[in-house]
Amino acid sequence: MQEAAADSGLGPGAARGVRFEDLYRTEWPRLVRTALIITGSREVAEDVVHDAFLRFAGAPQPVASPSAYLRSIVLNLVRDQFRHAQLEARRLDSHLGPWADAEIDETWWALQSLPQRYRAPLALRFYADLTVDDVAAAVGCPTGTAKSLIHRGLRLLKERLA
Repeated sequence: MQEAAADSGLGPGAARGVRFEDLYRTEWPRLVRTALIITGSREVAEDVVHDAFLRFAGAPQPVASPSAYLRSIVLNLVRDQFRHAQLEARRLDSHLGPWADAEIDETWWALQSLPQRYRAPLALRFYADLTVDDVAAAVGCPTGTAKSLIHRGLRLLKERLA
């Protein structure tokens, strides 16, 4: 069986008659789409699926259904990702210190939930006290774009705090 898996180009975690390149080509988009829907982040989804293929390639036994096995690896890695995010959130909570009150905490989490595109200009404008021109220079965009990002970010922040 090891020889058959080696002939298929998959390694020990392979099923008979399946080539790793073919499996990767067919399963990658589906698995990334599934992980994206669950995680909400394309980067995290692609990282998870990449790690799943690495684990699959190193599996010690041949598997009957490579697609199902990969899917279960992806789901387990997504769960691990969520656990890691929860631990990180707890760590951030513990580092907020005595100045953290309910209003600041709520604002903090609302700000953290914004896309990075809006979060950075808001933090620079209102926490670092930069001018709009300075925010534009720091973000690397025209002043008008910085104004727009700040305005839209504030609107999203207000919606999330409402």
